[in-house]
Amino acid sequence: MSLLLLSSSASQTAPTHAPMHFPCNAGEKLILQDVRFSFSCKVMHMRMMAIIALLVVCSQVSIASDTLRLTLEDCIRIAHEKGPAAKVVRFTYQSRRAQNTAINADFMPQVSLNVDVPGYQRAIVPVLLPNATYTNLPQSLAYSYGALSLSQKVPLTGGDITIQSGLNNRIDFTNNKSELWNSFPFLVQVRQPIFGFNQYQNNRELEELRFDAATREYIEQMEDVSVEAVGKFFDYYIATMNVDNAKLNVEINDSIFTLAKGRYNVGKIAENDLLQNELALITAKTDFERTSLETERTLRSLQLTLGLPENSPLVIIPPDKVPNITVDATKALEYANKFRSDTKNLEAQSLQSERAVDAAKADNRFNATLTASYGLNQTASTFAGVYQSPLDQQRVSLGVEVPLLTWGKNSANVEQAMANQQRTEVQTALQRNQITQEVEFHVKDFLQLQKQVAIALKGEQIAARGYEVARNRYIIGKIETTELMLAQQRKDGSRREYFQTLRNFWTSYYRLRRLTLWDFATNQQITLPG
Repeated sequence: MSLLLLSSSASQTAPTHAPMHFPCNAGEKLILQDVRFSFSCKVMHMRMMAIIALLVVCSQVSIASDTLRLTLEDCIRIAHEKGPAAKVVRFTYQSRRAQNTAINADFMPQVSLNVDVPGYQRAIVPVLLPNATYTNLPQSLAYSYGALSLSQKVPLTGGDITIQSGLNNRIDFTNNKSELWNSFPFLVQVRQPIFGFNQYQNNRELEELRFDAATREYIEQMEDVSVEAVGKFFDYYIATMNVDNAKLNVEINDSIFTLAKGRYNVGKIAENDLLQNELALITAKTDFERTSLETERTLRSLQLTLGLPENSPLVIIPPDKVPNITVDATKALEYANKFRSDTKNLEAQSLQSERAVDAAKADNRFNATLTASYGLNQTASTFAGVYQSPLDQQRVSLGVEVPLLTWGKNSANVEQAMANQQRTEVQTALQRNQITQEVEFHVKDFLQLQKQVAIALKGEQIAARGYEVARNRYIIGKIETTELMLAQQRKDGSRREYFQTLRNFWTSYYRLRRLTLWDFATNQQITLPG
């Protein structure tokens, strides 16, 4: 060792043009050569390690460039854009919106073309003779038909209006190919129920309420996606913090166990204390393996929630602070009753039960349907004459339906509908009370969690400082092993409690948004995502 120091010192002070020589015998020269060779090997080894470290750093920089760094807001945004749960919600709403479009289209003017050409018939048919008797004769004829119609439902009255224009032709091959044309250039038909239940108006109002509820359900389900993303985000973040803490505990307990073995060898501690330190080290290693596996599981769960590939590297950036959000329970309840889908669903249920009573009563009394039509028609043996001097045609009919003997069926239907209406009223009142209770208690829980985050953070800091003090005192032999283990348990428990409280706060916040469809941070209503 002295020769190595001497050689190192000489190499630092000797001139570059005059190498220094040591007066020594052959054995000393051999030792000096070995030292110099060893020193040169160490220099080469250090250079190689530096090169390897540089390559590792470059590879890490390359990997870091592909790493996705996620804040909480980024996580929620990606879950909305790429997450499988959000895609299911989006496709479900698209299907419901298409259904609403189809239902509303029924109340728009409907134009249709009905064509039957060509048609051919060959059969033995009964024919009326001039003497008013029938005989069966063979018949072979070709026919064609075409009509253009425009129909419109009238929700205000529950009736229908139809306008038609048509033309048909028949050629009888058994009668010297006689041809007959028939046209109706213009025909208007009106059907209007009288004293009956207006099903059109009922369906239109119910569909409006239900689609409004479906739109709000879509917004709420997207908020559910946010709640799930927040949970997965913090699950992975807590897992990474736990594995870092477990790794630190392994290092600390390994150092303490080494120290304990030294003390045991000189007789300063008993074997029981040494075994407790060894057990603490084994527990720390086991906890590190468990938390490492939990980190892998939560990472994969987060990737699935965000719709990312399994090999996507992620780095979690937790919120740097907890926002101070003021929430008034009365306002929150007002927003819930105004914007939630439950409100529209309850309105639809009440309206449906009320209209069911009206329909049952309408079926139990006098009903009539007025049908009237007016148009022009003409017939001719040629196409040129079928539209010349058309004749008008009219038809008016009043259909009447009066229940005379139903053996109490209609009265029972009315009674059933009224019972269902009363049941719906009770259920509606109960659900409204449940909504009120849910919102009020969730607001209280959120405000309490807002305070608990600061308390939990302070507790985690105190416990961490307490453990540091306990470890230092144990090193100098002021406390026993049991006290050190208790301090470590308090540190780990306080750390887990803080992260869990942080997770509960953010989950509660986005849950509150879902319950009220109101963003309390920006103080505005949550609307359809873009």
